[in-house]
Amino acid sequence: MSLVESLVEGVAVVAVKSARVDASGAAAFRTALSAIVAKHTGPLVLDLSDVAFVDSSGLGAVVSAVKGAGRRGGIVIAGARANVGTLFRLTRMDKVFAMYPDLTAAVVALNTTTVA
Repeated sequence: MSLVESLVEGVAVVAVKSARVDASGAAAFRTALSAIVAKHTGPLVLDLSDVAFVDSSGLGAVVSAVKGAGRRGGIVIAGARANVGTLFRLTRMDKVFAMYPDLTAAVVALNTTTVA
């Protein structure tokens, strides 16, 4: 599984470049994402637009990374496909994570809230 870090209009973005975030790679995903989160002091966008499937282990890795973010700004989700979004809604994680339809919407929202 590959995570690609970038900065988009001043917002830190982590794009997950894998079709699946599941038990087979959850431990490595958790470790890599937590290391990235630890480097940033503000909010971070987790771009899931390339991800077609997330299981409970993958979702647990994301939750673990958010706990690591603590008061530093948290993580928002961008680009979750229909079935990935359904998992977030069924587990009520859509109440924990701000969810945006795409990366552009997430960046605009974070830039709007950080300026205000």
